This record gives sequence, C-alpha cells and structure tokens, in this order.
Amino acid sequence: MSEHQDGIRRRNPRRERDGRRTSSVVEPAPSVQAAQSEAAAGAAPRIDPRLRRRERQAAEPASTGVSVRAGDVTRIDQSSHYVLMVPDLERGRLSPADRITLGAARMLADADGGAVVLALMLASDEMLADDAGRAGVDRVVELRDAAFAAYDPQARAAAAVAIAEMISARHIVLSETRSQGGDLARRIAAALGGGLAVGVVRMTNASVTSVIDAGRREAIGPAPRVVAIDTAIFPAASAIQAREARPLAPPPVTLRSAIRDEGLVPMDPRTLPLAEAELVLSAGDGVTDWDAFHALAAALPAAEAGSRVVCDAGHLPRSRQVGASGTIVSAQCYIAAGISGSPQHLHGIADCRTVIAVNTDLHAAMVARAELAIIADAQAVMPALTKLVEERRHAR
Repeated sequence: MSEHQDGIRRRNPRRERDGRRTSSVVEPAPSVQAAQSEAAAGAAPRIDPRLRRRERQAAEPASTGVSVRAGDVTRIDQSSHYVLMVPDLERGRLSPADRITLGAARMLADADGGAVVLALMLASDEMLADDAGRAGVDRVVELRDAAFAAYDPQARAAAAVAIAEMISARHIVLSETRSQGGDLARRIAAALGGGLAVGVVRMTNASVTSVIDAGRREAIGPAPRVVAIDTAIFPAASAIQAREARPLAPPPVTLRSAIRDEGLVPMDPRTLPLAEAELVLSAGDGVTDWDAFHALAAALPAAEAGSRVVCDAGHLPRSRQVGASGTIVSAQCYIAAGISGSPQHLHGIADCRTVIAVNTDLHAAMVARAELAIIADAQAVMPALTKLVEERRHAR
C-alpha cells in the first residue's frame, strides 16, 4: 500500500508481488558443516532429511534380487529360470531378425527374474563376430561341430533340445524365418512334446499374440515353451541393457543326421523374392538409363528393386517395389540408385545391414541413412561400377 498527497492509500501490485516472491524463497538445506558448527555452539543441529536418507541407503544390505549393475553391464548371478534363444546367424553375425528375437526373449526373462541364454551352434573354425553381451545375452552355450558348417536342421534341433534340457529352459525363442528358425521351432517343439506358438507378432508378460488362418485371425494365449517370432511385424526393443554373456559348459551331445548337404543351387537373383535377397540394387526416380541398371544388377549379381514411383511408371513389376506399401527387405547390402528416401521407403529398408546411396543430392534422406554415399549422377556411376566388377572378376 502507498499513500499519495490526497491522503488516499492505494495498493502497489508490483511491490506486493515482489514481496511475495521474497517471502516464498526456500532456504537452502543446511550442509554437514553447518550442522556440525551448530552442534559445537550448543544449539540443536538441524538434520537434512536427504542426508539421513543417504545414510539409510548406505547402511542397508545389498538387494537380494537377481540383477547386479556393474558399470554399464547388468549381471544376473541367480536366475529364477532360463529363456533359451536360438539364433539364425548370418556369417557368424547376429542378423536383424536375431536381434528382434533377443528382445522378445529378454521380455520373457525379465518378467520373472530370468536370464537369457544364447545357443551358439558354430562350425569348427567359426567365430561369433558380434558382442553377445551388448545384444542382451546373460549366458552363452557354445557347441562346435562340423555338422553346423552345412544346412543340417536335424543336428541343430538336437543340439538345441540338449541345451534346453541341460538348463531346464522355461521357453525356447526363435525367429519365424524361412532359412532356419521356422523349421527348427517345429522340430524342437516336436522333440520336447511341449506347446508351440508360431508367427508371434505381439507379446506381453502374460500372453503372446499369433497370426493364424493366413493372416485373417489372431490367437492370444499364454506363452508356450517354444515361441517363434514373426520378426517382420514384431517390434524391435527400444533399448537393451548390456549383459555379461557368461559362458556355460556345453552339454554332451552326439549329433547324427540323415541329411546330406549338396551345397547351394545357383539361382538368378532377378527371380529371387526380395524378402530373401542378400544383395539388392534398387532404382528411384533418378535412374533414367535402364540398360545400365540391368547390366549392373546382372554383373553383381543383385536382385532388382525399385521405389514406388519407378513401379508406378512401369519400369519394374509391382513385386519389385520396396517400402511400407511394397516389400520389407533385410538384405546384407542395399544399393539405392537415385532414390531420395521417403519415410515409406526408409521403413522398407530398416533391417538392411549396409545401405549404399548414389544420389546427386547431398542432403537427401537416403544419403543420411546410408553407411556409404556416392554424390554423383547414377547414370555415370552404374556403368563405372559394372566395369569395375567385371575387371575384378576377370582378375581372379
């Protein structure tokens, strides 16, 4: 309030507001030194409740839970159960489908204090090129046998069953892939005599959701012992804490198989379904020299693909379209020639290991996505690459 010459007392809102701010300031919590000085002066020391809380936490015994955090790695010393994950592995590496499946196994294990065990079936001289601990693996069981150098699902199923029985696995999780996982899941379930859920697209702590009847219906139920994940639909884990990947002694198992591997049959990549191709050459609106495009695809050799614009224009059949409205590809290498990189197209190549972009626009979204970018016209790059591939082939 203020008093003016006319004797009338008037309010000063600004001064009142400043006064409220001053009176509402909270004094800082007393430090340990301040409390000690007050005690020395004979005054009752003021105790900071935060200090008391820290003292109680320090005095409490270590948690009896199963997880121990050591730096950036979580270690599980005592697990309530084990979840076995059987990977496909691509040239000694965890495939994108394997990593999605590991996330599903992690979900089943974390629901009840369990641990994830990775079953590694390697040839005699093969090594795992990835860090299993960084992928979320608590334990690793490594089996080496010459049978694993070739396609032998019977031997792999027998090894997986032996590991599952050794650790008394509550669940065995695989990816529903056409290369190995889908076949192995059914063989393992038949050998163990337990339940099987295939084509699992969603999972919670209590149930799994599978697509059945050719995609027309969904089946929801508790997670059975063997679970096959549809990695094309199942969401990838947002973040996985690194684990210790502690090795376990392998079980004694003798592998016998009636299957004889005759090797790979040569196949024209242009007839290979895009979802199964390991090397894909894809064209966008920036490609105008289609003779050079087809020549490069034949020289590599690579499966031909294209963006929606290219397929709409009739340059490639609709079955060759990549993207959210086309085919989701998971190639080892994806060469994008003249593709700007729409969100729908980038969604279709999210699982590709290595992306090479050929584009004149340095700021294109595809260039930002790529591990390697060639900033040039695709019409000049494609013949040069074809010539280089042919020269390297003749030099061998």
